[in-house]
Order: sequence, then C-alpha cells, then structure tokens
Amino acid sequence: MFYRKRLLIGLILSLSFLFTSPAFAESYTSIQQIVETTPERWTETYETKWRTIQVDAEIIVPNVETFPIITIQKMPKLSSSLLTEYSSIQKNRDASFCFEKLKDDYLHVNEGYKSHVAYEQNEIPSEMPENVDITFDEAKALALSEANRLWGLNEDDLLLTRTRISSCVYKYKETNGVKTWGSAVTKQGRFHFSFAQLFHGIEMEDGRSCYLDLSVSRESTMCSPSYFISFSSNLDNAKVRAILYTEKEVIYDDVPLLPFSAAKEAIEQEIYAGRLRTIDEVKLCYVSYLDPNDAKTIWLLPAWYVVGDYSRDPEEEYKYTYDKYTGEEVDNGLEQLEVIFQAQAGTLIDYTATSNSRRNVISIITWEQIGK
Repeated sequence: MFYRKRLLIGLILSLSFLFTSPAFAESYTSIQQIVETTPERWTETYETKWRTIQVDAEIIVPNVETFPIITIQKMPKLSSSLLTEYSSIQKNRDASFCFEKLKDDYLHVNEGYKSHVAYEQNEIPSEMPENVDITFDEAKALALSEANRLWGLNEDDLLLTRTRISSCVYKYKETNGVKTWGSAVTKQGRFHFSFAQLFHGIEMEDGRSCYLDLSVSRESTMCSPSYFISFSSNLDNAKVRAILYTEKEVIYDDVPLLPFSAAKEAIEQEIYAGRLRTIDEVKLCYVSYLDPNDAKTIWLLPAWYVVGDYSRDPEEEYKYTYDKYTGEEVDNGLEQLEVIFQAQAGTLIDYTATSNSRRNVISIITWEQIGK
C-alpha cells in the first residue's frame, strides 16, 4: 500500500511538471556549483521611491554535496527511563520537550545574571561562566553527548547557532532602572547552548512568518527544530528545551536548484516595493510543507530564505521606542518577517495567501525532468 502511495505521488508530481514546465529550465544548477559560485555577502544599495536601503548580509550556503528532498515527522516522546535524572519534566510529548535536573531552578523576583554575554554562530567565547572550570569545547561536547543519549542525535545533526555565557545568579535592588547587585544566589555561572537541527547537513526553517494571515491552524505542526541546553561544570543542573523531528523518507537523493541570482532578483522586488527594509539573514535551507493526505508528514523543500524588517505599507516609517533609563533602543516599530524564494518553483511564497492549502507540498523538479 505504501509503495502504491509513493508511485501515485510521483505520478502526480510528474504530470504537474508536464503541464507547468519551469520557466528557469536553463538556470537550474547543482548544490556543488552553488557552493562554489555564490558570493560570500549580499552587498548593495537600493534607491526606492520612499528611502535608501543598504544591504550588507552574509549569504549562508550549506557545504553539502547533494540536496535531497525528504519527509520528516515529529520526534517521538522519550521513554521515562531516559529521564530518571530529571526531577522536573514540564513536557515530554511528540516533538516537544522541556525538563530540568533541579526543581525550582529559575530566576526569582529581584534575581538575575550580573553578566550575560551572547556569541553568535562561529564565534568562540572570550570568557567563561563564573567559577566554572571546564573549557568551551568540553562544555559543547557535554551538550552534544546529552542530545545523543536522549534522541540519538550526532554532532552532524546539530549546528551550534548561539552561545550565551552567564555569571552566577545574584540578588539585586533596582532604582530608576539601575541595578545594585547584592550577594550571589548560585555558586556557578552557566553555559547556554542553542542548536539548530540539521537534515543531511542542511538547516530547516518552518517559514510560517511569511504570511499576512498567520491563523491557518494546520500549519502549527510546522516548527523550526531546535535544541537548547544550559548547565555549569557538568550536567547535574542541566535544563533542556527542544523541538525536534526525525527523518521519515528520502524521496529524491538530489534535485536541481535555482542559484542565488534568481532569488536575489525576486527578493529585490520586495525592496523596490517598499516592503522589505533590511536584510538581516540570507541562507539556502529547507522550508517545510504539508502533506495534504497525511497530517503527520512534513515535506522539506529547498528555499532561499531571508529575514528582515518588513512592512505591508511602503510609506510606514520606523517608530523607535527607547528605554527610559538607559536611552537604548528597544523597538523600531516594524516586524521581523520572512521572505522565502522557492528554490525550485522560482517564485516567492505569496504573503497574501489565506487558503488552508497554501502550504501543501508543491511540485518537485528532478534532474531527469530538466534533461541534465
């Protein structure tokens, strides 16, 4: 029955291709060529009707040899035997996990980190948590070992996207926005590691924030997978938060892709239309789609993915708000939204779409179909 279903899916996708031949047939290329030819940064100045837009963003391309089409499903809940060391289990259900080694291990009123420094992807921390005697590499290895013990995830399945280094927790008093720090509540500071889950070495984004209307409930099954863990010198005080999936099937081992130049041309139209104001993140990754016949199955397809300040009204200007005590900017009045170029279909996901089927899996283009 499963074999027949897969044949039917393949037939539908093939027929769809016959009737809607891709407009970019000569432009399709391999992931290897994209790795070799994509510029390191998108650097350009755009003069729009309303304002000047400066773009200077790193372009992230996965260093892989193939870009397969796969399906995934929620990571099953964990066996209770794996969680015996965790005294507080808030969530342990399919895809969603939240547990801690120590009870009541959270910040209380007038408690906080005196120092809390964030390091982004590929940055090596220049300082360590207070009174912690293990190195960054040793701490990262501990974080990965726990992911392997709990879910069988290996180092190649996880990408460290952010590290935060904190001091001990201290009591404080606050007057007019100024904290006066008192005595330490904990004996050690913490490492805080945030990982993205990879599939075949490629990041996945749910892509749900690219629509004007976010109320399509069936899309709630799509979440960007992540693994967060924090601890001190060992895992005795570990806190874990995770949203994870497991691979179901490889549908195609490798597919042709449209290069960054095609995505750039389409995304530039959002800039010139006055909607996209900044480009803060650019990457080639997986974006999730729904299976119309199986609510438990999510398809991962290639996309050029952008995040930036976005307004539906091209005349809307920034409305900055500032901290009344420090004067630091706390908000600019615009949303950070996604702009997604479908790296096979050659189109942006339509942000005005409201149909319940707007994220059903789209036609897949194979090497055979483009004659390469």
